[in-house]
Amino acid sequence: HAIRSEYIRCSVGQFCPRTVHIAPQATQQSPQLRLYSSDPALCSIQIPGGFLETSPMGGQFNIAVTPSATGTHCVRLHAVDQAARTLVAAWLVNIAADPPQIKSAHEIPIPVGVEVMKRLVFRNESNQSNTFVVVSSMPSVLSVRTPTLCMNARETQYIELVFRDQVHSGVLARPKECFLFIWSEDRLVQECRLLRVVYT
Repeated sequence: HAIRSEYIRCSVGQFCPRTVHIAPQATQQSPQLRLYSSDPALCSIQIPGGFLETSPMGGQFNIAVTPSATGTHCVRLHAVDQAARTLVAAWLVNIAADPPQIKSAHEIPIPVGVEVMKRLVFRNESNQSNTFVVVSSMPSVLSVRTPTLCMNARETQYIELVFRDQVHSGVLARPKECFLFIWSEDRLVQECRLLRVVYT
């Protein structure tokens, strides 16, 4: 099967949707397909369970690209006939991730040799309730204890963070820059904060 190419350019921390089309010749004998991504964290299939009902006229499905690092990335997508277990279509998604648009930056001093919990203030600026998803670009350094925030209009809550101990064999870790991505459920809010972790 020929591999088709898709090109997506977006900024780090953005939620970038895209519709992928399946040619009719790939679906004429395959009424149900199972879709796979080689890197779901970077490029996810936006279909519950990954199953797609098709027609002889072809089909389409949605993906979402959410890069957490700058540079170029490649992800393979496969469509497999659910009954015959055969590959019927494949795509190579080429992603160009630009530096993020940073709303605010924070320098966080962390004492060496310990795991530290901190809180970051976040406010829902809209006049309606919303659910927000919070994601760290570097979970091994900075993890999020409150990955989901259900907030009323104009409400303020704390994002609870855990800064991991980065001292290994007595060697002090260098400062690290982590991105904190905050997305509203409707994707109208896509915010990026830079946290510069300095070990003291």
